[in-house]
Amino acid sequence: MKSSKSNLNDLGAISFIRSHRARHLNIRIKPYKGVQVSVPNGMSMSAAERIVLEKRDWILRNLQRVKEFETESLIYDGTQTIHTRWHRLQVQPGRSGNVTRKIRNGVILVCHPADMEISAPEVQSQIRKGLIETYRREAKEFLPGRLAVLALKHGFKYNGVFIKNHRSRWGSCSVKNNINLSLHLMRLSDMLIDYVMLHELVHTEVKNHSSAFWDRLAKVCPNVQLLRKELRRKAKELKPLH
Repeated sequence: MKSSKSNLNDLGAISFIRSHRARHLNIRIKPYKGVQVSVPNGMSMSAAERIVLEKRDWILRNLQRVKEFETESLIYDGTQTIHTRWHRLQVQPGRSGNVTRKIRNGVILVCHPADMEISAPEVQSQIRKGLIETYRREAKEFLPGRLAVLALKHGFKYNGVFIKNHRSRWGSCSVKNNINLSLHLMRLSDMLIDYVMLHELVHTEVKNHSSAFWDRLAKVCPNVQLLRKELRRKAKELKPLH
């Protein structure tokens, strides 16, 4: 595949990619990557540019949506303090021409070229990856032990515990009583972590959300309704780590 970039009026830089697989011209707008156009072999680049210009209004609308998404998903802008349970994020200029990351001695260190902004997609990507890897490490160290303590305290039994990068749910319990916990639990308070774990432990006994389930959960977690509401609020508040 061959690619080239063109600036078309107010659309900015657009990547045109020659593709032998494409049967028709395909326009895609991706976060941090901008407008990408797949051009079939039988179409000239001038014809491709003409079609793109005809789609100007559609492209501008979607570019705006993507820009809003990029702004909302900006993890670190250089002014705030970000830390996990046992690590803190440090972003600084480095000597390398590439963006690098290391996790050691309680620090998530992301280094970027001196002429690159912190908001650059490459820097934000390494920050996200560093945070996710750190949460994964901390989750494996903390969550299984805490689950075992709660199970023993309240008389629950389960087979195994697995740490997953689930984004849509905090935890789950399989029919074989294996408990899956999201590494993103490490972004919550201990109180909410316990609530999620107790929720899944109750599922080892009741496999649905019937009144029997909520009655059982209330016995081991008296503040279940308040915690449930707080968990929903927190889920909306946390920035996604894409």
